[in-house]
Amino acid sequence: GPAGGGPAVGGPAGGGPAVGGPAGTGEPLTAREREVRRLVEFGLAYKQIAARLGISIKTVEKHVGAILRKTGAPSRAMLVRRTLPAS
Repeated sequence: GPAGGGPAVGGPAGGGPAVGGPAGTGEPLTAREREVRRLVEFGLAYKQIAARLGISIKTVEKHVGAILRKTGAPSRAMLVRRTLPAS
């Protein structure tokens, strides 16, 4: 029989199955972004995160935007649900 078996699926490396939305940039999160992500995962509001980290709400929003872009999560709510393992 033919070597390899099943049909060739794939394309460029790292393609993976598309699960609604962008795959994320694959860039590593900064230490601060990981901190913010952890607090978002705990369900804290931006105002609480800002107070806890001593930064402005605007800065929290910027960090969350970067986290969503890098991880490919479609929304803040998805971040809470998908609690990513620490890398």
